[in-house]
Amino acid sequence: MDELPEQDVLIVEDEPVVRSVMSHVLTTAGYSVTGVENGEDALAAVGSNRFRAVVLDVHMPVMDGIRFFEALEVENAALAGRVLFITAIADAPQVAEFFARKKCRVLEKPYELRQLLDVVSFLVGRPPAREMLV
Repeated sequence: MDELPEQDVLIVEDEPVVRSVMSHVLTTAGYSVTGVENGEDALAAVGSNRFRAVVLDVHMPVMDGIRFFEALEVENAALAGRVLFITAIADAPQVAEFFARKKCRVLEKPYELRQLLDVVSFLVGRPPAREMLV
């Protein structure tokens, strides 16, 4: 069986502009990136690529980030351990309880692009190829 193509980061974000900015920042820093708009598309991407990390929004149509994460835990537990949640609703009771129970890495919107780069660098296991002023 052929090996799956490898990418550094899967971005799962339903807002096209936010997804585009994150993708631009990470690719400019030297990471290979795939972006999708919901958890269902993310499951398909994980089935056809190997990713080193996932940057995951919580609130999305079709399949939200929490449901995707739960499916990912079953399908690829190692990758589930390298997920960064990005959300504006981290303090919502059910979301906060989920994050605490699963010991998730979370960046709350709004966040600094430097924070995104720092966490992605850690999850991918290597620093950015190019230093950026963010």
